Amino acid sequence: MKRILRLLRRPLLVQGALLCLLLALSAAAFWFATTRATRLAEAGIRNAAGETLRLQAETIVSQLDKHRFVPVVLARRREVLNLVSGSPLQPQDPGLRSVLEDTSWLSGSLDIAVAGSDGRILAGVTGLITEQIADSPGLAIPPSQGRLGRSSVKLTNGKRAYGFSSSIRPGGRQHAGSVIVLAPIESIERAWTLSGKPVFATDSRQEIVARDLQAIEFSNDEGLMAMLHPASLASEIEKGGERYALFTRIINPAGWRLHVLENLRPIGEAWSQAALISLLGSALLMVAAMGLANRWLNRIRQIRLERANAIRLERTVRERTRELSHANERLRHTQRELVQAGKLAGLGQMSAALSHEYNQPLAAIRSYADNAAQYLKRGRVKEAEGNITRIAALTARMAAISKDLQNFARRPQERTSAVDLRGVVDGALELIAGRISESGASISVDFPDEPVQVRAGTNRLQQVVINLLTNALDAMAQPAEPGLAGQGRPGSATKGKRGKQSPPDLQITSHREGERVFLKVRDRGPGFSREVAEKMFDPFYTTKAVNQGLGLGLSISYNIIRDFGGTLTARNHPDGGAEFSIELEAWPQTGDPGIKQEAVAAQ
Repeated sequence: MKRILRLLRRPLLVQGALLCLLLALSAAAFWFATTRATRLAEAGIRNAAGETLRLQAETIVSQLDKHRFVPVVLARRREVLNLVSGSPLQPQDPGLRSVLEDTSWLSGSLDIAVAGSDGRILAGVTGLITEQIADSPGLAIPPSQGRLGRSSVKLTNGKRAYGFSSSIRPGGRQHAGSVIVLAPIESIERAWTLSGKPVFATDSRQEIVARDLQAIEFSNDEGLMAMLHPASLASEIEKGGERYALFTRIINPAGWRLHVLENLRPIGEAWSQAALISLLGSALLMVAAMGLANRWLNRIRQIRLERANAIRLERTVRERTRELSHANERLRHTQRELVQAGKLAGLGQMSAALSHEYNQPLAAIRSYADNAAQYLKRGRVKEAEGNITRIAALTARMAAISKDLQNFARRPQERTSAVDLRGVVDGALELIAGRISESGASISVDFPDEPVQVRAGTNRLQQVVINLLTNALDAMAQPAEPGLAGQGRPGSATKGKRGKQSPPDLQITSHREGERVFLKVRDRGPGFSREVAEKMFDPFYTTKAVNQGLGLGLSISYNIIRDFGGTLTARNHPDGGAEFSIELEAWPQTGDPGIKQEAVAAQ
């Protein structure tokens, strides 16, 4: 098998063998196509000849049958019986002549005559029937034997006719004479002309008794008689450069043999067409086969070249694969560390606000504890219980802030699950509540009444929301620069600086469109320029002052949302300020049994 494969890779050998095979197949196809076409053409000619003979034979029988009963009927007429029985009736009797003439005219016969038993003509119509015709064996002998006589006859004027004779037996006695009727053959020959082929007929004496115009043009009687041999396609007749085959059919009632000459030109035409089609098909096959063979050989050469190149590169690829694997692992580790670093940087930025958040409850707890001790000394238990209740509420708040910080600082999980979007936003607002309080910014949150769950991770999604909120607070704390799209208020504002009807500084809205959920964060800051819009999601790009940010927040947020199968986009709002939009996949309402649903604080 391997040796065969090696031989198949040698182009010259493959092409030579393929060419020889194609030539052999072409020769076989040529022989088969021409042979089959010739046989089909021969069969068509035989069928056409057989159909022609059948139709013309029926024409002969139908034309002659209408004369066959005329002598039988006349042999029973009283006038004819009296003539042969020796009655006073004479041949010139008007009654007998009228009967013969009327019958001849009605039947279309050439002539009708009454002959005696000795063959002498006793009466006739036109005189075409002579004593020689009446005494011919085919017309004289059968009536004497009680049979219908019939025979082809040749008239004195050179025309051919067909005669019928019937015995006259007065009183049912012995044969006393016969009635002879001559049927014309010209009508039969005219019918043969419609076939368009040479047709002629011969009798038992091998004499031509009828022929159509094509047969007359084809040859004379001697030439036609020379063709009377066993007809087959092997024994052909050539006339005027054309080849003909002779086919014969016996017509028993008339005692004739009907012959037709079929032109063999269709055989040559069929052979030529089959040869042309076979040669064209073989040529197309050879071109296609050689093209495919060349393509296959080129493909083999290309595969061998590619295999050689692959062998040369295999060592290099093997050596560098390990290095690339280690580099990818280090890159993934660095990416995770950058995400965590961004979170820790955010925690550092929130530390001052968180310190304020913790100091206020601690001072209040101390004050409430001192007051509760004084109330207990004075026996004012009810007031002491109220202070203790307040201390418990402040402690619960500090614990909630601590828990949110703990969840936020924890390393995120890679999988996604059902996340309550409202809970994520509330947790993020709790974490930066101190920062919001310091900035004096007002916030509005607009969510649907029903719960909104998305496919995400709680911890990482909360990190994205905190990044967007802190960026919005930072933007509103900066003055508007020339050329920026937004026209928000510069500097940090406080609630006391705005009227009651002023819109909120931060707007957080959410809505659902089909299977997608949108969360939008809009601020009243100065917006951003076109240059910032093109680079804001690039790592380490920032417009903040030194030591105020690494430029990783939006880049990390963009990749986190993309990992969730969503998108993060930004634009300048038409009414001023910037607007960030998060698009996420909605979690199915029926839940997903294959995935554990997380609570807001699960991470």
